[in-house]
Amino acid sequence: MANRMPKKRVKAQPAPDSAVSGIAELDSILRGGFPRNRMCLLQGPPGSGKTTLALQFLLAGAKQGEKGAYITFSETAVELRQSAKSHGWSLNGLSIIDLTKMNSELGLEKQYTVLHPADVELAETSTELLKKIKVLSPRRLVLDSLSELRMVARDPLRYRRQILALKQALSELGCTVLFLDDQTSETGADLLLQSIAHGVVQLTSEETSQGALHRRIKVTKMRGVSFFEGAHDLRIATGGIEVFPRLSPAGDALLDGFNGGPPVAHILTDHQTVTGFILPEGNCDGVGRGRIFGLHSFLGNPVCGGCRSALRVISSPTQEKKDGATQQHN
Repeated sequence: MANRMPKKRVKAQPAPDSAVSGIAELDSILRGGFPRNRMCLLQGPPGSGKTTLALQFLLAGAKQGEKGAYITFSETAVELRQSAKSHGWSLNGLSIIDLTKMNSELGLEKQYTVLHPADVELAETSTELLKKIKVLSPRRLVLDSLSELRMVARDPLRYRRQILALKQALSELGCTVLFLDDQTSETGADLLLQSIAHGVVQLTSEETSQGALHRRIKVTKMRGVSFFEGAHDLRIATGGIEVFPRLSPAGDALLDGFNGGPPVAHILTDHQTVTGFILPEGNCDGVGRGRIFGLHSFLGNPVCGGCRSALRVISSPTQEKKDGATQQHN
């Protein structure tokens, strides 16, 4: 058993200069927040929470006195403000650049005489974007969404060049950027984006057997940051996104110095010694058979000393099928 003892936990250090996301648990996963002056990619299907997370990111910056701008190709400014209002937010301190009607405003259809339409549209789109961004000089920027630029480019090479040019220009302006992508393109285009971006955060949304949506968030790439890997539960509630970090092995040094504080003692000391798992203060989940017994033992442990606790049970569709088959067999 000696070789199974958990390793000494090393306290994770936050990134030297991070832009907080507005979600404490996500900041913990990112070791402080999004790297400043870098371009990060936020990917996920429609309804997974991209817009909500992006707005929280901008509002968190506004609280710190940082100018924020939201460039939208898909939702109008009115729609964005209505979405924010449903969470009790006001976007008055942010700049919203509504480019949903940009092509008609620029009269692009009249310029298709000599150049290829894609070349003209892409050039005009890039010029208009950078012009508006330079005037505003935001510290935080959201571009929603890249699928619109992809359709304008029409060609993977043009698209790659455009994203690289935007990345370079925005870095020189000192912007921390979130590019939103709804993953409606082919896999190759998604990989192209991920290779260019400094960091990649993916949101997923799956329907359970009861018809509810099970949302998760996962950081798949963040250069120079020792982020907390794996998929973490996510909930979109009134007031914003809530993230529930997954159960952490002791060697992961999960949330030291961020939202957690010291690990909470529990009664299953032998289990902890064998598996190396600890329960950090905050939110965590149990996985596998016997989890209910283990969590009940933890909640009833007198070591907790009157701390507030709650038990949430989520069964996966796969496990429900297995349980149903077992009951029928019995």
